[in-house]
Amino acid sequence: MIKFCKTRVPQELMDKVKPMVEDAEMKPLGISYGTEMCLKLLKSGVEILHFYTLNASFVTQGIMNNLKESAYKFVNMADGQTVFDRAIENLATA
Repeated sequence: MIKFCKTRVPQELMDKVKPMVEDAEMKPLGISYGTEMCLKLLKSGVEILHFYTLNASFVTQGIMNNLKESAYKFVNMADGQTVFDRAIENLATA
């Protein structure tokens, strides 16, 4: 699939994926890796995240649940709103 999409995957992630055989093994890894990527983006100031689910929203839902649990770390002191709350507002108005 990587060659088909003409994309690159970090070697660290490839090393974790290679021994996996079943799709079910990859979903928790995708949720964990996706959550880490989103947290890095949020920490750097990104306010909006956009997900392409490709008819497989399970992983995206897992990432969003993890972000919701981590939202308290990203409170905007000016208005007391978390980054997660702001993202949900942006999603509702999109």
